Amino acid sequence: MLNMVESRVLARTWQEWDPQIIYVHHQSSPFPTRIWLPPFAEPIASFAPPLMSRTVNTIGMTIAQMLESRGMPGAVHMGTGFDAWYPGYVDYMPMMQNQAAFWTETALWRYATPHFYTLSDFPSDRRGLRAESLYPSPWQGGWWRLGDAVDYMRVASLAVLDYAAKYREDLLFNRYQSGRDVIQKYTTSPPFAYFVPKLQRDPVAPADLLRRLAFNGLRVYELTSDVTHEGIEHAAGTWVLPLDQEFGELARQVMEVQRYPDLR
Repeated sequence: MLNMVESRVLARTWQEWDPQIIYVHHQSSPFPTRIWLPPFAEPIASFAPPLMSRTVNTIGMTIAQMLESRGMPGAVHMGTGFDAWYPGYVDYMPMMQNQAAFWTETALWRYATPHFYTLSDFPSDRRGLRAESLYPSPWQGGWWRLGDAVDYMRVASLAVLDYAAKYREDLLFNRYQSGRDVIQKYTTSPPFAYFVPKLQRDPVAPADLLRRLAFNGLRVYELTSDVTHEGIEHAAGTWVLPLDQEFGELARQVMEVQRYPDLR
């Protein structure tokens, strides 16, 4: 998280602009689909605020609906390729800051090279062009050019802007409500905070970790006297990262041990 200068610039820009929706375009969609959209594949981050996850899922479906209305087939959701388990994605981490953050994947073929596809190019399980619940308009092949990819991304962007304009009050209130829910959750339920001692084998690592969390809007405090909690003594000067703050899920997502679920 924030390892690259570019990531820090993005994070700083988003803090200054404070957007309600963050949408990043990626390439490429799982072949032969033309654009992959949220909902994400399983699993998603353990502590992504549910209201934000619902918002992103709704936006993904809204994009697909606008594409269909303009005769642009091939949009797909979920699948197995693009999950949201890792919280360090620069275009997903803002979910833990109560921002609807996501990406899409648009099909390309060797970047700007036009290409003509036939069904024989498709994987065998896609040649039947069977409509599916989350892929109801299978792409049937033909020419695919850079301009086609740009058109899909342009319409997807317009769909997001249209959604934001129509539901701007809901977006604002839901972000407030999501942050409020996080505060209430960790005011009444453990874990309440993390103690981070300064005296460690590598004293730079915890300072760097907390600095990055603070850069992303979390508030970090320092004990002014010795404290004993659950039989463990924490010396004065120990850092304290409370979770009853609006971005508390970001702290827990980073600090808690994550166990990848068995999805077999």
